[in-house]
Formats: sequence, structure tokens, C-alpha cells
Amino acid sequence: MIEVSHPGFAVELKPLNVSFVVRNLGRLGSPRFSVGLFKGEEVVDRVSVERLNVNSTVSGTLTWWSPEPGTHLLSVCADPEGVVEELDEDNNCVKVSVLVRPYPRLNLSSPGELRVKVGDIGVLSVHVKNVGSVVAREVMVIANSTGGVELLDEPVKRIGFLGPKRSVRVRWRFRAVSPGRTVMLLLLKAADMPDVTGLARIYVTKPLPDLKARLFMPGLAEEGYPVNVSVVVTNSGETSSTPFALGLYLNDTLYSYKSLRGIGVDERRSISFLISDLDVGEYSVKACVDVFDEVKELNETNNCASSVLRVRIVPPRLKIIGFYAPYRVVEGEEFLILLAIENTGSLTAEDVEARLILQPGIEFVGGERSSKPLGNIPPRKSAEVTWSLIGKERGSYRIIVRVTARNAPDQQESLNLRVLRPAALGLEVKLLSYKGLEVEEVKVGDVLRLVIIVSNEGEAELRDITVTLDLSQAEGLRLAPKERPSKRLKYLEGGSARQITWFLEAVRSGRSWVAVTVSSGAIEDYEVIPVEIKE
Repeated sequence: MIEVSHPGFAVELKPLNVSFVVRNLGRLGSPRFSVGLFKGEEVVDRVSVERLNVNSTVSGTLTWWSPEPGTHLLSVCADPEGVVEELDEDNNCVKVSVLVRPYPRLNLSSPGELRVKVGDIGVLSVHVKNVGSVVAREVMVIANSTGGVELLDEPVKRIGFLGPKRSVRVRWRFRAVSPGRTVMLLLLKAADMPDVTGLARIYVTKPLPDLKARLFMPGLAEEGYPVNVSVVVTNSGETSSTPFALGLYLNDTLYSYKSLRGIGVDERRSISFLISDLDVGEYSVKACVDVFDEVKELNETNNCASSVLRVRIVPPRLKIIGFYAPYRVVEGEEFLILLAIENTGSLTAEDVEARLILQPGIEFVGGERSSKPLGNIPPRKSAEVTWSLIGKERGSYRIIVRVTARNAPDQQESLNLRVLRPAALGLEVKLLSYKGLEVEEVKVGDVLRLVIIVSNEGEAELRDITVTLDLSQAEGLRLAPKERPSKRLKYLEGGSARQITWFLEAVRSGRSWVAVTVSSGAIEDYEVIPVEIKE
């Protein structure tokens, strides 16, 4: 006969153990036989017994390794194959009813890839839900870092009981310590339930710059003229950039580039380019930062700015690029006026002529004529012409030049000049005492102060003025120590005067003659004063 013991219920997929005891109540020992666990006709488990002596027992355990949810009628039978001949065949099987409960079914939902910057603190949040029909017990979630991030909270989060259809959110704080992609391994555990694994992907980024370009330029230009292009570069990223190149493209071809040492966060920098030698037509202009892709950025798609430039043809256009004359001239002296003309157009200026218009008091010298032909001036070329003039009368004058061409608008320019009265040297000599007083008589041993007043009685400026003291006829006088016989003035404006002083010593009685000469170029004046020296 067989006796069976078993638990009142089981849990899905958790092994169910059924214990049995077989007794031999007959008068002979049995040969080898088996004991089996059956679910209907299906053999669930089977064990073999070598033999069983008279009045002996054998015990064992049969296991249903993966029980299914529901109520099941199980049979435990000794010698189900009928190998052993017995006195009573009806006590070999026992039927038992077992309730198999479903195991708790928990679902672990991880977030998508988390992005954090090195040094920042992030939060990993996972959702745990009981999608089964029984209460889950001893629920916990364990997080384990594989590198790149450091957990700031305990890795084990204990939830305890979690009822059917109930959910809970579990969070961990972590610090990003090194850049790169990493994962956080997750393990969901509960009693009577297989473990559930998951992972959360974390992307740790370095702080990056974000370079942008803005383009400032005219939309219309003229053939042959350079076009100035300004590019404003900004960095709206999280850190300063490394050095990079700023490129300028013309019709999608790299025209020029400039190297920049880098740019700080929220910094703005303006860079200029010059586009030259453009023919008539339409051009696409594009400025791009990091043109050689040297800097890793937050956004690599906002590096360029573009615009359209239209270049048009320019008709002949004269420009007076220089009209020069001395601002001050001296009455009766000749001087030159220079005129420089440029054709800034794209076509040749034909039959160009320049005419000088004078006021009375200024005259042409010799055979000079007021009008002078310059012929044809090609595009972007220039021509020069001069006139020789003379100022006949003192005063202020305005001189006008007018430039004409057969196929270009007239141009006119003017300048002002003054005709000055010629410079004229004036000389006044005074002999004073050492203290600067009038001298009534001079005695041997006296120290005298010789004061020279040099004046410019004209309007024109005098330059390089030399004042010389001649004592060759003054045996009773000599220069004081460190005094020199000549002194110079760099310049003397019209109508002004300067004073020069020498110190003299009376050394011998008698009459002496002191000669003073002042000169500037060809202009000269002098004066001689007698000095009577007494003992």
C-alpha cells in the first residue's frame, strides 16, 4: 500500500514536492518496482525502488518541477506498470487535489537613455508594476553601476508588498564622473517569483561649446569694388571652445579662412573678410565656424550663415582723389597745384578735361592754361595734372577745379589758400646791466646783459634763424664763460618776436664796437652798437 503527503497549495513554476511511503504488507518481498506522480495520464515524475522486504517501508519524494496555475488532480502510484504480483492491487494509488496559485508577475520599466554632463547629479527612475493576480511579497530592486557614474543612494530599494495591478516608482540619485556611454544594471526580486533583470542606459557628456555664425554684408555691390563681409561668431554652449577656423565660401567654394584662438561662453567676436575682383553676376556667400571640424559641439548643424550678393556693372564715374596746394603761399612766389583723378567705373571715361578757376590775385605762371586735357581714363585707372601759379596780392582765396568727360558726370572740388606778405627780419639791440637795468656807464669788471630782440615783421613764417655776435672790434669786452657767439631759433611766425640774451664781461677800458647779425636764408639784418668802458 502507499501513503501520500503534500502541501495544501503550490505556486506556479515553483517546484511542488509530494512525499510518499510504500509498505509491503504481504508475505513475500517484492522485486524492483517504480513509484510515479501522474497528472492524468501524463507522468510528472518517477522514482525506482530496488526491492521491498516483508513488513518493510520505503519513502521518497516526487517533484512537479513547473506546476501550472489551477486546481489539479494528481495521482501517486506504486508499481504503475504492474510488475509486482500482489494480494491487493487496489491500494497502490492515491489521488490528491492540489491548488497551484499563479506566481506574482512584476514588470520593470526602465527610462530611455539618460543624458547628463560630467559632474552633474542625475536621477534614475524606474517603474515597478505587479501585472499578476496575487500579492507580491518581499519586493526589492537592486541597482548596480558598471562605471562612469557613482550611486549616491543605497543600491537596494525595498518595496515590501505590492498588490495586484499596483505600481510604484523607485529612484536613485547618481553623479556623472567620466564621459562615455554606460549602463546601470537593475535586478527586481520578490518571494515566489523569478528574478527580473533590466538596465538603464546613461550617456555622460563633457560640457561642450556651441558655435554660431551671423553674416553681415551688403546685398548689392559694383563690379571691381571689394566687398566687406563681417561675421559675428558667438558661443552659446556650456564651455569655451578650443581654437578653430572661420571660413568664407563663395559659390560653395572656400574663398578664405581665418584662425581663431577660441571663444568663451556667451562671448561675441566680429571677424572681417574682403572679397575682391568680382565680375558682374550673382554669388552665394556663406560663413561657417569650425570649417575644418576641429571642435566637438552641442549642435553641429548651426555653424553656417549664408546670404546672396549681386554685382552690377558700373558706368564711367570720375572721382577726384586728390586736389592739393599749399595752405599758405608767399606773395610773389610760385607754387604748384596737383589734381589726381580716378575712373571708379567699369567702362572707360572718354575725353576727360580738367579746368582750374581762379580768383583775381592768383595768376597762372608763364604759358599755363586753365584747361588741361587728360584724354581717356580706363576703368580703375587714374591720371594727374599740375598747374604753376603765383600769388600776386595778399589775401584769402578759393580755387575751384572742374573735371568733365564725354560720358561721365562732371566733378568739382575746391580748396582755400592764403597769400602772405613776405617775411621781414627786424632787429633791436639793448645793452643792460647784469640785473637788467639801463646802463649809464660801464667800468672794467662789470658784467653786462646784451639783449637781442628778433622780430618777423611780415606774415610768412621764418625758419632756421641764426643770430651771431661779432666782438672782433670790441677788445674791451669778452663773452662770459659757457656763452657761444652764435645762437639759433627754429622758427618765427609772422608778426611775432623772440628775445635772445648774451652775458659779456668788461675787461679793458676804451671804446668797443659790438656787431649783431641775424639771418634766415637770404634774409639778413644787422646792427652795431658802441660801448665806452672806463677804469
